[in-house]
Amino acid sequence: MRKWLLFACVLSAPASAAAQSAVTGTVTDDAGRVLPDVTVEATSGGFVEGRRTVVTDGAGRYALTDLRPGEYALAFTLPRFATVRRDGLVLGAAATLSIDARLSVAPPAVDPRRA
Repeated sequence: MRKWLLFACVLSAPASAAAQSAVTGTVTDDAGRVLPDVTVEATSGGFVEGRRTVVTDGAGRYALTDLRPGEYALAFTLPRFATVRRDGLVLGAAATLSIDARLSVAPPAVDPRRA
């Protein structure tokens, strides 16, 4: 009986792994130049840890992998740029969602003592 149960678990593992999904994309600035080192944070009620974070590579690309189907929100942040949010992203089973972001330079902070 134990051997049969172990065999069934091994056979079912690839099926559950195949149901995992991903969100990928590229982050650019207003001029279309790729932005490396952008923090991409995904939040979802389905995360045990509450959020998952990755950083864009030298070509401005990111990949959040091994995600469960569900609803997600993404936040793209980089110092001196305005944060971009994408809310209400619905990810299906065994799907890859492509979400690109374009960041704008943030306006300079106003010193309240000089306003």
